[in-house]
Order: sequence, then C-alpha cells, then structure tokens
Amino acid sequence: MSKAEKGTVQGILLQFAHLGTTGQDEFIGMMNEFLLSSPKQRRALTRQWKQHMTTSEQASCPGKPGQHS
Repeated sequence: MSKAEKGTVQGILLQFAHLGTTGQDEFIGMMNEFLLSSPKQRRALTRQWKQHMTTSEQASCPGKPGQHS
C-alpha cells in the first residue's frame, strides 16, 4: 500500500471513529455486504454508492455549475 493510500485509509478510519454507534453499525453492515459480494455485485454496489453521492451533492449544492434550476 502506498503512503497516499495509507493516508486515505487512515482518514476513513478517523471518520468512522467519529460516527455514533448507529453510524458505525451501518458502515460495518455495508462493508460486510461489499466484502461478501461477488465481483458483479460489488460493481453494482459501487455504482449505487456513486449515484447516491452524486444525488446528495446535487441536493446540497443547488447552484452547482452544470445544473439546471
């Protein structure tokens, strides 16, 4: 693992540490689902997460360039 990747992982772990119990449980559940999935299911989960992130970003930044109001 490169130093940059290690830093990314440590950042994710810090974010996890700041979650409440419910958030940590949800994260662990989603991670377990991903780890136990087939490669095809992992690709589908990754697409779903990306779509969710895009939708969340658009909702939080209504004036974002490229969006129609």
